[in-house]
Amino acid sequence: MAKLTTGQKRRQKELKRRKKKQLQVKKQQTSTSMTFMDLPSGLPKLSERLSEFAGTLLDGTQTGRNYIENIITMVAGCWNMGAVTEAMALEMREELSEGLRQLQPELLEVMEPHFDRLITARRFLYADDPRFIVSHDVTWTGPNDYYLQIASINLPKDERYSGSLAGTGVSAEWRDKIKEFQAPPLTKEELKLKQLIDQGFAVLRDNKTTTGFDKPEVDACEIWLDAWEVIKELYQDKTSLDTIGSRMEFTLYSWGSEMDMHLLNAALDEPSFIEKGITFFQEFFEHFPESEEDTHKAYRRAMAQLQFRARAYEEGDATFTALVKDYPDSAWSYIGWGDIYNPTFSRAHYGDVPADIERAKQLYQIPVDRKLEDADHARERLDQLLAFARDETATLDA
Repeated sequence: MAKLTTGQKRRQKELKRRKKKQLQVKKQQTSTSMTFMDLPSGLPKLSERLSEFAGTLLDGTQTGRNYIENIITMVAGCWNMGAVTEAMALEMREELSEGLRQLQPELLEVMEPHFDRLITARRFLYADDPRFIVSHDVTWTGPNDYYLQIASINLPKDERYSGSLAGTGVSAEWRDKIKEFQAPPLTKEELKLKQLIDQGFAVLRDNKTTTGFDKPEVDACEIWLDAWEVIKELYQDKTSLDTIGSRMEFTLYSWGSEMDMHLLNAALDEPSFIEKGITFFQEFFEHFPESEEDTHKAYRRAMAQLQFRARAYEEGDATFTALVKDYPDSAWSYIGWGDIYNPTFSRAHYGDVPADIERAKQLYQIPVDRKLEDADHARERLDQLLAFARDETATLDA
């Protein structure tokens, strides 16, 4: 993944220098973010907003540190491209694409739709946020845990996106979608839906429940399941959420990218969410069978995991069997299946499924032998299992 180019860094330094001349620098720092100006009223910390903005791109459970750090750099660049004038956005987009083309050309086609989505979301869904990122730093506190520090400035109005040339800085394929965000406002029903989804995100962000029940993910998922009932009613004629064609599409994308992870966590806190989660996934596949491939894979893995928690072992294995049949080149389908039987993982996540070292090793070995993308994660698990087996043997011999 390409780092910021020299040109981007130069412009960022110039924006920072110009702003310092205009206003006295006031530096704030917390455990998760820092800014060069007072936080705009009513806006969350920029580190929190950037994580929300990135969605599933920052799902650290299936990625390594280099990926996370590179994605944060890319997402920060898209945030800035969506904030600045059309002319600057076009120049920044060309530099980002060219940098990626030179370093990892095979990723350009994969990542450019994400650039389009993020830039457009910044322009239309985060238009109230004047902040421009000038630097960021990732501090790792554990294998998959980190906190993000961000330095930002507030862009003056004459340097911000104006909407006069809405298609500038995004690909030709994406320009027609932009028209959907400039036309009709949300209906009364869609406003109700957006409020529900935003309420769930607020519970997660503030770690406060609306019911007083000290389990935010349970509360958020309860709210989002109410939102799901509205979604089913509103979009009966759609087969995929990404074909809705209104301003709700990005809100639903953010919700959909978080739902599986939070349902799994809610089921740990409240057992009733095991069945609620299974029902949700089944209904989702029925209502939106043509959803994005990544959504289908993630949701089916999550549903299988909940089936195992429900002690429906045959159903869980059947879900994974169908998943690897439909997506044989997805390493995470085999890894997720192997995790079910891995004795080094907390059994709380997999109900009463008996640990089975050999079964886990067989499943992890498949992506390794076939040299699939992300097979290195399967290799790490195999190494852990070998070490675990050696320790077990040593214990028995002692």
